[in-house]
Amino acid sequence: MSEANPWWTDIGKITAKHEQERSAYGDEARQVFLPYCIQQIADGRYVVLNRNYKPLGFRTRDWVDYGDYAVPLRITAKQAEKLSYEGSPNTSFVCFYNDGCIPTASVMHMRAYLDRLAAFAKLGIKRRSVRQLLRWTR
Repeated sequence: MSEANPWWTDIGKITAKHEQERSAYGDEARQVFLPYCIQQIADGRYVVLNRNYKPLGFRTRDWVDYGDYAVPLRITAKQAEKLSYEGSPNTSFVCFYNDGCIPTASVMHMRAYLDRLAAFAKLGIKRRSVRQLLRWTR
């Protein structure tokens, strides 16, 4: 610290950085507890992720193994189109919204998001064989 640059001149920078880090964890319940996307993992199962690309309910920057939280969803290209904010048929990664259509930003965005969640809620879950159960628990 010097007299020309006292410590309190950096408070604005520190506060802005703190706010940026805090918001990265999620200031809204939506960012932590509601689906942002679904990601298919190597074994074909899917993990439902929040806005921070963590399984729903996680509010951390720590590494999370998606395989521990994945489920065997049944999803077709047609279903993916209904779930995707951009109407993409890609079944390996489906994004429900992006920063241009955040559900809490407007009634219109929320209605569109809720329509996609309604379609998501109807997806089937594949039955697992004994072989799959053994492979997924290792």
